[in-house]
Amino acid sequence: MVRERCKSFLQEEDYNKSAIQLQRRINTRKNMIKNEISSLNKQLADVNKKIDKIYEDKISETLREEDFKRLYANFSERRTAIEKMIVELEKTSEEEEKIIDITKIVKQFMKMKDVSRPMLVSLVDKVVINEQKEITIYYKFKILNLQALKTNEEFVEEKIG
Repeated sequence: MVRERCKSFLQEEDYNKSAIQLQRRINTRKNMIKNEISSLNKQLADVNKKIDKIYEDKISETLREEDFKRLYANFSERRTAIEKMIVELEKTSEEEEKIIDITKIVKQFMKMKDVSRPMLVSLVDKVVINEQKEITIYYKFKILNLQALKTNEEFVEEKIG
């Protein structure tokens, strides 16, 4: 069943052409994410400098306590928001890497005559058997799960029709 899912993944992709296109799109997105992270890091450094400056102004008594608290709260909020955006972008970048990994893993899997446990573990997240003894395989890669859902719907339609 896992081998069939991987085989359909490779066939549906028209693998050679789309793998190159996918790689280009991923590299473009990774560069955009990298640039955005770099920009956010500059903004973060700027916010930190501003926080340092208002603290110095508070210490030198050129800034009143109320103004310091207000400005510090604003800058702290901005810093937290930037840090969250950086974390989200890094997470997105890691997910992009997983897309590349799936094609390599699936290709290796399809070349194997005997499937090893480590190879299955690299593809399959979990296997669920319900009360009707139906087996559902959840893959570690979203695209295989989507194809499994599509294939199962087609199978149910064939049984009904």
